[in-house]
Amino acid sequence: MIQVRFLSISPKVWREGPILHARTNMFVILCRLGLRWTSFRADTQRRVFEVTRHNLWFFPSTRTISFDHVREILYRYEDPFSFMQWIDHARDSVDCYTIGLRLYDESELQLFSWTGEGAFANESLYHDLFYWQEFLFDFEGTQKKESLGFYELLTAMIRPRGRLMRE
Repeated sequence: MIQVRFLSISPKVWREGPILHARTNMFVILCRLGLRWTSFRADTQRRVFEVTRHNLWFFPSTRTISFDHVREILYRYEDPFSFMQWIDHARDSVDCYTIGLRLYDESELQLFSWTGEGAFANESLYHDLFYWQEFLFDFEGTQKKESLGFYELLTAMIRPRGRLMRE
């Protein structure tokens, strides 16, 4: 399996000192004509998340959430084209990993999605050797690795100071 970065659409994530930043992918912002996008900051010194939703160019709304109000970090997987398995049992999947926050009041806040080309899957009656070319020349995006890295960073951030959490 060969992983290629340009086969996935991922948010831009960077770190400046104790602050972790993330922003909607620039390609997605351009496709939406700047009408809707999200920026995110996680400040480990102040122990807060700041999520800013930008709507209609001039209407940003910022929500500040304390690390102590976060119950868990959500990590979800979905294949948006899973309905295709009824038509074609041997196909390339499209992977969509979503990360969000679940708060103690049971509300959920979706942060970002990582979407891209997935691995070839053979769920047909034919043996895998029948599809040897697809398996041999299969390319996959980096969405799984990048989303998992972001998830692990957020999970490590919300752990209370001075205590080791068992998982």
